[in-house]
Amino acid sequence: MEFCKLISVLDQLLEAGIPGYDCAVFYRHEPVFRRFGGYSDRETAAPMRSDLLYYIYSATKVVTVTGALQLVEQGKLALEDCLEDYLPEYRDMRVAAPKGLVPARSPIRIRDLFCMTAGLSYDLKSPSLLAAREKTGGRCPTREMMRALAEEPLLFHPGTRYYYGLCHDVLAAVIEVISGQRFGQYLEEHIFRPCGMEQTGFHCVAGQDARFCTEYIYTPSDGSIGRMRKLYNPYVFGPEYESGGAGLITGVDDYCRFQEALISGKLISPEMVRKMQQPHLTKLERTGFELAQLGPFSYGLGVCVTEPGCGLPPQFGWGGRAGALTMMDTDNQISMFYVQHVLDGGSPKTERLRYEIKRAVYEGLGIPWKRS
Repeated sequence: MEFCKLISVLDQLLEAGIPGYDCAVFYRHEPVFRRFGGYSDRETAAPMRSDLLYYIYSATKVVTVTGALQLVEQGKLALEDCLEDYLPEYRDMRVAAPKGLVPARSPIRIRDLFCMTAGLSYDLKSPSLLAAREKTGGRCPTREMMRALAEEPLLFHPGTRYYYGLCHDVLAAVIEVISGQRFGQYLEEHIFRPCGMEQTGFHCVAGQDARFCTEYIYTPSDGSIGRMRKLYNPYVFGPEYESGGAGLITGVDDYCRFQEALISGKLISPEMVRKMQQPHLTKLERTGFELAQLGPFSYGLGVCVTEPGCGLPPQFGWGGRAGALTMMDTDNQISMFYVQHVLDGGSPKTERLRYEIKRAVYEGLGIPWKRS
C-alpha cells in the first residue's frame, strides 16, 4: 500500500490554510494509515496530537441513526411508524404555505426523520426554541426542546422533499421516549461502552478541556481562517441538551472504533447496515439533496450513499460543520475518518481537497475508484 497521493492531499490542505488535521484509515479491520499534521493551536504553535478532542458536529448523525436502528432491529421502532405515536405533540402539524398555514397532508413518519424529509428546518433561533430555553431556565433538556419544536410550522408536507433540518435531534428524543433513558445514557450503554469509546460524549468532563483542539472559523468574505475566542458549539442549546444532529465530542481513535464496530456488524446486523446504506430518497425527494449535484449520490438512513451501479465504490458516511469527514465501505472493508476544527470548512479549494481524501484512500489501497 502506497499512500503518496493521500499524503499529498493532506499536505495541500495545510498549504491552503487549514491549521491542522488528523486522518486515519482502516482496511480489513486493521489500521493501515494514520497521519496528523499542522497545529492544534496555530497562534501558540502547539502541534497536532493523536489524542486531541473535537466537536464533530453532523458526524454525530451517523451515531444517532445507528442507535435508532438498534431499536428498529429490536422491534421497538419501525420506519413507517408515525412520529406522533412517540411524541404526541407532532400530531396535526401545520405547513407554511403562500397564503398561510395549512394542515399537513400526511403525518411525519420515523422514516422522514432518518431521511430528512419531515419538513423541519435548522432554525436554531425559532421562537419555540427560544421560548423553551427561557422556560427551562437555560437547561434545555433534549425532550423538552424537541417538544417545543413541534410548535413551528413545517416547511413542506412530510415525505415530499429532502431538506436538511433538525430531524436527527428529534430522533434523539424518540430514542429517549422508547428507552426511558437520556439520549446520552442510551448511547453510552449501547454504543460508546461496547466500542470502548472512553473519550466520547456530549459535554466536556474534567480533564478534557486541555485536550480540545482549538476551534477556528472560515470567513467567506475575505477567505480568512480565524481563531474562535472560545470553544463553542451553536447546536448545543444548554447544559442538558444532547444534540443527535451535531452535539458529540470525540477523538479520532474513538470514532474509528465506532466505524469499525458498525461495518463489522457489532452494533447493528450486517443486513441493517446494508439497509442503512441503500438510497432511500424518491426521485422527487432527491431533487433537494445538495450532494446529488456533485455526483451519483443519494441519502440513505442518515448517511450519504453512492447510487447502485454508478461505478463508484459503495461508500457511505457523512461530514461535520467543522470539517470532520467519515467514510465507510462494507464491501471492501474500509473505514476512514478525517477531522479538522474549522467551522464552515474552509475555502472552495480546501473543500475540494477534503473530498479528494476519499479517492486518495482507494488509490493508496490499490482499489479502483471508478469502474467502467
